[in-house]
Amino acid sequence: MSSVLDQVMDKLRQAAVPFELIHHRVDYTAQETAQDTHTPGRRFIKTVVVRVDDDLVLALLPAPRMVNVEAIQQALGASRARLASEAEIAERFPACEVGALPPFGSLFGTPVYSDLHLDDNELVTFTAGTHRDAIRMRYGDLCRLVGATPLTFAE
Repeated sequence: MSSVLDQVMDKLRQAAVPFELIHHRVDYTAQETAQDTHTPGRRFIKTVVVRVDDDLVLALLPAPRMVNVEAIQQALGASRARLASEAEIAERFPACEVGALPPFGSLFGTPVYSDLHLDDNELVTFTAGTHRDAIRMRYGDLCRLVGATPLTFAE
């Protein structure tokens, strides 16, 4: 069985999308990884897992921002929403290190929502399943490949 990193890179290669794989020291926060990959925080995408009613969704946003779960709840017409626990994340995404989930919800059957105010041609960086690997690519390509639905939920 291939790693999540391999699956992400295969998906990018199959789509003929240019990307750069970046190996870096072990980091546990999006801001640290942004610094180690020489990425401005606003161009480093963190993937946050949110429980919306009885399902999990991925929320993509710039590293310095926080998720407003009430905004996601309202936008999706849900009765409740909250950040997923580490146990829920580990159970649903066992092939990824907790805190290093890539934004490719299709690998896990999970919807993706984005709240990024970036030009489609800007380069963004994100974790790729481990605390040691990141990928840099164009934001527009990423949104197209992950099927991200735009919402307003970052603060």
